[in-house]
Amino acid sequence: MENIKLRAIFERICDSYDIGNDMKKEAKKQLRAGMISTLKNKFAVLLNIRLARDIADFKSGSSYNSPIVIPKRDEPIIYTLLKRSVALDPTEDEKLLSEWLTPTGISPNDYERIHDLHSFVYSILSELEMNDQINDVTREEWIRAIDISIGFDKAITIQKCILQLEDLMAFAAVLDVPGRNEVILEKEDGTKMFFYNPQQYLYDVNTRPISKIAEGCGSIDELSILFQSILSSIKNIIMFKVVQTLETIANTKKISNAEHITEAFKTKETIASGYYTYYNSIYLLLKRNPALCNEIEQRTGIKNILQYLQIDPSLPFYLKNKPKSLSSCPEKNEKDFSAAQEDESQATE
Repeated sequence: MENIKLRAIFERICDSYDIGNDMKKEAKKQLRAGMISTLKNKFAVLLNIRLARDIADFKSGSSYNSPIVIPKRDEPIIYTLLKRSVALDPTEDEKLLSEWLTPTGISPNDYERIHDLHSFVYSILSELEMNDQINDVTREEWIRAIDISIGFDKAITIQKCILQLEDLMAFAAVLDVPGRNEVILEKEDGTKMFFYNPQQYLYDVNTRPISKIAEGCGSIDELSILFQSILSSIKNIIMFKVVQTLETIANTKKISNAEHITEAFKTKETIASGYYTYYNSIYLLLKRNPALCNEIEQRTGIKNILQYLQIDPSLPFYLKNKPKSLSSCPEKNEKDFSAAQEDESQATE
C-alpha cells in the first residue's frame, strides 16, 4: 500500500492559498506555522472524533515524533476537506465544514445542518470521483462512514416526518371545532363549570388497522394519542431487535476471545471505515444508557462490554479544551488552540 506524508498535504494547502508568499522569510514561516497548526487540529478532529480512528495506526514509527502517513487513495479527500475547511473567504458550506471539524462540532439534533453537511461532502466526493482522483469504492466508504458519524439517516428521516406532520396538522386543525369536547356541568349548589372530556380511544395498533383507527379521530388531541400509540408500538418492536443485535455483538467477545472489537476489522488501508463509526455509535449509545448496557451484560454473562466496544480514541491533549467559538481564520484558531505549539512532539504531523 502506497502512503503519503500528512505534512506534505499541509504544505500543499499553504501553497495553494499563497500563505506568506509576499512576506519576509521569518514572517512567512510564522504565518504558515499558524495555518499548519490549524490544519493539524482539523485533521485530528476528523480522524479521532468523526471517523473514530487512532492516530497511532497511521504513524510511520512508534514515537511521538514519527510522521503521520496516510493511504494515498485517501490523499485527495483529506487534501480537499482540509483545504475547504480553512478557506480564506469561506462560503456558507465551507463554514459549516469548518465548524464540523472542531471539537464542538454540529449539534446531533440540528437536522437541517446535518443534511446540508452531507450534501456538501457528498458533492466534494462525487467531484473527486468524476475527476478520477478517487474511485467509487473509496467514495462510498467515506460517505458511509461520515453519514454514520453525523447521523444522516436519522436526520433525513426526522425531517421527512416533521414535514408530513406539519402538513397533516394544518388539515387536522379543521377538526378542532371550538367547544366540541366541552360539556357544561351543574353542581348541586347551582354553579356551573366546563368539563373537558376529549374522546379517548384505546388504540390497539397491533390488532386494528391504522386506517380504521384514524377514522375515529376527530381532533388533534385524538390524533396525538394515535401517534403516541404507533410510536410506542414501533419502539417496542425495534428495542427487541436492538437487544438481540447487541447480544450478538457482545457474544463476539466470548466466541473470539478478543480484547477489543477492532480486532475483527482493524485496517490501515483507508482512513474512513463504516465499521469504526458504526461500533463507535453503539458504544456511545450504551454509554448514554447504562441500564441497557447492564441488561446486555446480564443476558450474555459478558462483562466490560463498554471497554470492548470503545474505539473512539481520546483527543490529543491540545484539543481537549473546547473553545466556545471558532473561526476559519488560521490566526484566530491558532490562539484558540494555543496549546498546540506547546508540545509539537504530540501534535499530528
